[in-house]
Amino acid sequence: MPTSIESPARARKPIAIYTAKSDEQSLPNIASIIHDHAASTPDDIVFLIPDQARTDWLPVTWQFYSDFLAELTLTWSAKFAQQMNSTPSSSGVAGSAAQMKAPVAGVLISPAEDFFGPFFALSSIGFTAMPINPYLSAETIAEICDRAAVSVLVCGGTVASAGHCVSGLRPSICLHELTRQEYMSMRTFGEAGNIIDGSDRRERLDQIKYVMKHKVVSDPAYLLHSTGSTSTPKVIPWHNKAIFAQIRRNVILEGFMNPTRRGRMGLASDEDGDAALPTFTSKAPGWIVFVNKEPFAIAPIGIVLKIMFLGSGWPIALPLFKSIECTPTALLGNLTRVGTQEYSIYSADLTAIVNYLHGPTQTPEEEERKCVWLSHLRSLGPLPCGGSRVERSTMAKAIKLGIQVQVTLGTTEAGFFMASRPACIAKEWGNNDEPSDEILDLALGMKAFPDVPVFFEPVDSEHTPAYGQTEPEQLYELVLDAEDIAVSSQAIANDGHKWRTRDLFRKIVHVDANGQIDELFVYEMRKDELLMLGNGEIISPLSIDAELRAIAIRTCGFGNIEVLLCGTSRPLPCILIEGVHEAADQLRVTQSIEQAMPIINSALPAFFPLSVTRLAFLPCGLLTLDSAMDGASYSSGSSSSSDAGSPPMNVPSTDLETMAKRYHDNLFKYTHEQWQVTEKKRLRREQAAQHADEMSA
Repeated sequence: MPTSIESPARARKPIAIYTAKSDEQSLPNIASIIHDHAASTPDDIVFLIPDQARTDWLPVTWQFYSDFLAELTLTWSAKFAQQMNSTPSSSGVAGSAAQMKAPVAGVLISPAEDFFGPFFALSSIGFTAMPINPYLSAETIAEICDRAAVSVLVCGGTVASAGHCVSGLRPSICLHELTRQEYMSMRTFGEAGNIIDGSDRRERLDQIKYVMKHKVVSDPAYLLHSTGSTSTPKVIPWHNKAIFAQIRRNVILEGFMNPTRRGRMGLASDEDGDAALPTFTSKAPGWIVFVNKEPFAIAPIGIVLKIMFLGSGWPIALPLFKSIECTPTALLGNLTRVGTQEYSIYSADLTAIVNYLHGPTQTPEEEERKCVWLSHLRSLGPLPCGGSRVERSTMAKAIKLGIQVQVTLGTTEAGFFMASRPACIAKEWGNNDEPSDEILDLALGMKAFPDVPVFFEPVDSEHTPAYGQTEPEQLYELVLDAEDIAVSSQAIANDGHKWRTRDLFRKIVHVDANGQIDELFVYEMRKDELLMLGNGEIISPLSIDAELRAIAIRTCGFGNIEVLLCGTSRPLPCILIEGVHEAADQLRVTQSIEQAMPIINSALPAFFPLSVTRLAFLPCGLLTLDSAMDGASYSSGSSSSSDAGSPPMNVPSTDLETMAKRYHDNLFKYTHEQWQVTEKKRLRREQAAQHADEMSA
């Protein structure tokens, strides 16, 4: 039976808190509970997801989620159908689906990574939800919920989450597997000071006590009615394209425990930060997703995030590797249990594992245990490792141990596309290996988006070279970090052209006077493509080195994009086209491709030998314009694109969302293999020319 909690006068109706185990036998009971509660209290929205934090990832778990969500979908579908048939609109006919409020606008609060599975499923069937880390203060959570205009707070299944239930942030829904004794203790925590025993929960209890002590949101209705009135709370519809477009342009990933960033992010001051944002044994801090520079969602510690697209592009923080206990033994245990098929490991956790295995051994039993772990790790093949930085010493030790590591891109630099494809280096070099053409091609090509290569110098088991002592021709390290740039100072050598890697990177990544990297992503232009930026600038392939077309783009507020630098031997000369500023203003209100094409083409001057044939939108708001090169000669005095011999436009009849998806799908066609073919052809041409010169001499 559910436990009902009486709410204060200003709160909503009594709150139902249910417990359940993840077994299929409970499905009928769950469906019955949902149906009965929805019938008796139609203003409340109640559903249940079992907490899987204490169980392994088993197929039956996902089957349970699937079956349960199917039951949930059927329940809500029936309720909506009944509402449509019984609710008259202003014109007297049955209300449409658009006039109904969404099933739920909610927040999932949970330190249990398992909640992201049902979070995906809930989102896919129309629930608006967002995850928040329970270790934040109650004030911060209330502020996040208020700014996101959520109307229901959904708690996950741990003591920390339950602590928020009794700290003034009382939810409409609480999902947990606490025993009744535990729950009653938590319920009376603020009244009688009862404490749940158990050393394993001491840390979480400390957080609960902090929340209770610094309780600033005393009104439980604060989250439910953010405006302070008793009217129906605001709801973010899942299909609200304007909100999604805004989110797509402004999502940034940052680490949230760095003291230098706390004040700017408004999560906690340095004084109370240790209590609100505790420091764990692992250096992995977790990541926070920002929307419009405001905290939007936080993932737990020890988790590598992916940014995925759902529906119209809702950003989702997906955990790839479970490390609830941040100790080397626990991390290795997680690797054993889940393998590496769907998971990655945070760089700091990799460091902990490698240091543990590479460190001294105290007992024969420990030596035997390490041998078992090493055998297992070697058998896994390339181990995906994500995070903002991978230490060179960590990679050196991993290679010496025979562990292959596949290093993925960091965070801020890649933005949304970090999850689209893994970065592509997983190789163990021998003692005397020369840098391969592939390595040099990648290094020179600066395939920084979406596949930033991360290289490490070869390690000999008998001699490990000191930092900075590699040969100039050997580049094995290019590390992107969210806070600084850590790259090898050695030169890249290829066919007589040498660049210092630090100089080359600074052409890609902008660093201010304080050493901070501006939020940016890197995009590689195609030869037949124009870029029209939010500030009205258009970049053409004519202005970019044909051999290296990677450019860095920085977001500067809502809808404002500017080009920083180009990864070539010279700065990027942007072509500012007269009339494009006005065209950009018009595009902001343009609803279709058909309307956008004439605006763009009319802004192109006659001397520009390109005409736009296709338009697409990148998630950050950057416009990309497929163009057709004019093979005929052109006159600078001509006043129309037709005089310049431009081919007629072939505008597809489709909407912007479809175009954006198509562009996103096609963005990764230009793979390393194609780049390698181009580079080899160029090298062969230059070698042939050099040979001809030598013969003629």
